[in-house]
Amino acid sequence: MESVDHLFVTCRVASGVWYRVSRWLGWEWVLPRNLQELLHGLVSLGSRGRDILGFTIVSHEIVWSILKARNDIIFSGTSLEVDILVDKFQFLYWNWFFAKHPSHYYSFYEWKVESILCWRQ
Repeated sequence: MESVDHLFVTCRVASGVWYRVSRWLGWEWVLPRNLQELLHGLVSLGSRGRDILGFTIVSHEIVWSILKARNDIIFSGTSLEVDILVDKFQFLYWNWFFAKHPSHYYSFYEWKVESILCWRQ
């Protein structure tokens, strides 16, 4: 039986997603061994209100993306690759952000290159 920590943190795919996203956002950290420590660590990365909100949303979106991908594998027989999952996550996050902040428009390219700068403005 899979544990929550294995499913969302320590399995090969989940840890690959967290690693790729952390590199995308410029984080330097060691991935914790359980979900609670990981989520707490992400929130503590932010020093300002928007940063804390941004990192909280990142963590929720990643967990949602992993869960959705796992369900797609089980119920649709699809395969899962870390790069594709991260691309889907980035696109979902970009769409969510601009639905909430329509006056701050950045292209998807700008978002992928400097997402933290986008959410700070």
